Parts: sequence; C-alpha cells; structure tokens
Amino acid sequence: MKKLVITDYNVNNTSGKLSMLFEDNREIRIGIYDNEESVLGNIYVARVRDIGKVCYFSIKDNPRPLFLNRKNTDKVCMGDLMLVQVLKDGIKSKAPLVSSIISFGGKYAAITREQAGRVG
Repeated sequence: MKKLVITDYNVNNTSGKLSMLFEDNREIRIGIYDNEESVLGNIYVARVRDIGKVCYFSIKDNPRPLFLNRKNTDKVCMGDLMLVQVLKDGIKSKAPLVSSIISFGGKYAAITREQAGRVG
C-alpha cells in the first residue's frame, strides 16, 4: 500500500513543505520544497490593470490572448480576464514573464494551446 504524507516544516528559521512517499511502510521518496518556490509553468487567471507590474505580458509575442470574459474586440483592455502561463520567473526587479500560449507536459503526451482562438 502506498501512502503520501505532506507537512510544513520550520528548522533554523527556514520553512517550507516536506513530502514523503511510503510503500509498505518503507520510505521510497522525499521531497523538500522551500517557501520561495518557482512559479515557472504555473497557469493563472490574470486581470489586466494599469497600477503596478505583477507580471509582464508582451502584446507583440501574444497577438491572440486567451480572454475569459466576453468581448467585442481582440484588443487587451483594463479589467480583462486572461489565461496565462509563466514562462520565466521574476528576477530581482524584473517581473515574471507570462504568455497566452498554454502547454501541459506529461510523461507520454504534451498538449499546447497555440494562438488559435478565444474562449468566452
């Protein structure tokens, strides 16, 4: 029988998550994840706003954004909801780079949403 245990840890002012996979009461895999994990590959619903810069979305590199709200135009406007995937983590003062080209990778298949169309 397999069992997965996930818990928080805090040792010497370092905290994060610890996962352990057991099979027949024997530990077979340990995963340690600090609280400053990468967001690379994560998929988010993003709202367009003009204050601050939480992530960077290049209009030039994403000519057909994946909008989640109903629109009469293909232009990106304040308040729009879009589906985006993180391509690069933020570094120091640079914000993470996101794209509307969504991809899922697996062991036997990869699914990519090219610049095909719009949802909504």
